[in-house]
Amino acid sequence: MKTFTTNSNWKRYSYTFKTKSDLNTSGTYKVLFRLISDETVTSDGTITYYSNTYVCMPKLEEGNMATAWDASEEDVKSLITQTAESIEAKIVSED
Repeated sequence: MKTFTTNSNWKRYSYTFKTKSDLNTSGTYKVLFRLISDETVTSDGTITYYSNTYVCMPKLEEGNMATAWDASEEDVKSLITQTAESIEAKIVSED
């Protein structure tokens, strides 16, 4: 188990873990991300819970070195389409 201390700032975390050497590439495997809220108890017994933790775009990859985030193929295609449409609209409006 790995615990990360979080705060209100965005931060990229990476964690390297080992799997069994006999993993079958045709199998289905699951990874559990467990987010456990923290709490503070004041002297009068008031409990304040902190649970604003977000896991965005988890990336599992083979090897022992985390690589930079990259856009998915679908995101790139969408961006190209949006840019082309924007250019076409600008050309039409200037004609």
